[in-house]
Amino acid sequence: MLLVALLRPAAPPATAPMLELDAVPLVEPSRSAPSLAAVSMAPDERRRLRLALVELATRLEVRAHPLADDLEDGPVDAELRAALKSALPKLTAARALLAGAWHGSAGGDGVHVVDGCAAGRACIDPWARDGDAAARRARFLAWPLSAAALVRFDDAAGAGAAAARLRARAAARDSRIALVLGTRELDADADADAARELEAIRAAATRAARLLAHDAAHGEARALLADVAAAGAPAPPSWLRLDARELYVVPRLGSVAALDAFVAEVTTYAPGARFERRPRPLD
Repeated sequence: MLLVALLRPAAPPATAPMLELDAVPLVEPSRSAPSLAAVSMAPDERRRLRLALVELATRLEVRAHPLADDLEDGPVDAELRAALKSALPKLTAARALLAGAWHGSAGGDGVHVVDGCAAGRACIDPWARDGDAAARRARFLAWPLSAAALVRFDDAAGAGAAAARLRARAAARDSRIALVLGTRELDADADADAARELEAIRAAATRAARLLAHDAAHGEARALLADVAAAGAPAPPSWLRLDARELYVVPRLGSVAALDAFVAEVTTYAPGARFERRPRPLD
C-alpha cells in the first residue's frame, strides 16, 4: 500500500478530514446522493424539479393510455431537461462527496478520506498545495474536499441567510457553485417542507421510471430516474461535522480548474463569511 505524507508546520488539526493514497476498492454510488443534492437546492429550484418530474410522468401516462392522445407540443422530457441543467451538477458533486474514495479513469492507486490522521499514519492535507505528483493527483481526485470551501459566520442566522443566497445563485446556469451544506441539511428531520418535497420528487420519479422501463430510446433518463426513485435520506459523509455557524460549499466539477472564480462567487453572495478552508487553485 502506497502512502504519501505531507506534514507541514501549519497542518490542520488532527480531527480534520485528511487523505490517504492506496489501492482502495471501487465504491458503489451512495443512495443518499440524489437527496443530498435536492436538499442543497433553493426551494424554487427544488419545486421546478418536482413539477418537471410530475409533468414527465403525466405525459408518459397519457401516451401509454390506448384511448388518450398527448396534445402537448415539444419533447416529452423538455421541462425535465431544463431543470437538470442546474440539478445535474449538484448530483455529480453529491455523488463524489459521498463516495469517500476516488479513482482516476486511467487506473492507478486511488485515494480515500480519513476522519483525522491517526498517529503514525502518513496523510495528505487536501487543502495544502505542495508535495509530489502523487499528492497533487490525490487532491485532484478528491476534489469534493480539496476544492471545497468551509466558511463561518458570526451566528446561525447569518449562516442561514448566506445559505439561501448561495443556493439561489447556484441555480443559475453560469454559477460555479454545486452544493451548499449546513447543519440543516445534515439533519434529516430539520426541514419538514424539504422532506415532503423530496418524497414528492421520489414518487414522481418512480412513476416516470416505471413507464420508461422498456423504452430503449431513453436509457440514460431511465437510469437517472431509477436513482432518484430509490434515493435514501440525505445522509452526509461521516467526517463532515459542522456547527450552526458554518457552511460547506462544493464547486461544480467544471469549476475545479477555476477555484479563484469559485471563491470570488462565494465571497460575493456570502458577505461576511470567514474562510476556515479557502481552496486555492490545484497545482
